[in-house]
Amino acid sequence: MGKGQGVAVFCDVDGVLTDVPVNMQLATLFRIEKQLELIEDKFYKDGDTDAFNRAFIPLFRSAGFTETTAKDVFDQVELRNRAVDLLDVQGADLYLVSSGPSYYLDILANTHHLDIDTRCKYSRYSFGIDGTLSSVRYVAVGEAAKKTFVRSNVDRYALTVGIGNSVQLDGAFLALCTIPILVGSLAKGFLCVKELDPVIDMISALKI
Repeated sequence: MGKGQGVAVFCDVDGVLTDVPVNMQLATLFRIEKQLELIEDKFYKDGDTDAFNRAFIPLFRSAGFTETTAKDVFDQVELRNRAVDLLDVQGADLYLVSSGPSYYLDILANTHHLDIDTRCKYSRYSFGIDGTLSSVRYVAVGEAAKKTFVRSNVDRYALTVGIGNSVQLDGAFLALCTIPILVGSLAKGFLCVKELDPVIDMISALKI
């Protein structure tokens, strides 16, 4: 148990709230999924978030992805079954902890009334005056940044739940939580689930 009071949930996005990563869904809409697959494969092998951004930003720019289209296609990004229930879960403070993009996650956070400054840690992107993604103004969030963010908040709560989908990319922040959960993966030391139903049921039942 932690030093504080109540329950907090630190939740990854890609692979947890979505089956298919946000950027991959957007790439499919813009018909650049094959090119992004190569960039994603390299990222999952080396975990180099900066290298990922140096490759993916020009790709999205060339496909015509803009600040306007990011808003237009928001509703076309598919969430995992019961993801909305987790986003709106009662009895716990929800945090979003992700390498995913602010041009989608800012809208998601605002839709579900999550304070972006205090409850969210994810990669932040900017758009230039032409409306396209800036290749120089971004802040990538990787494994270390997620761990630091969670560490700065866990002691505020008596019990914390961490939800991710990858030991490699999420294990560091999950290890800081009272109950570390992996969605769609198997690993020793984690509560492993295929879908969100048991996670939501457990969180809803917690009484601290």
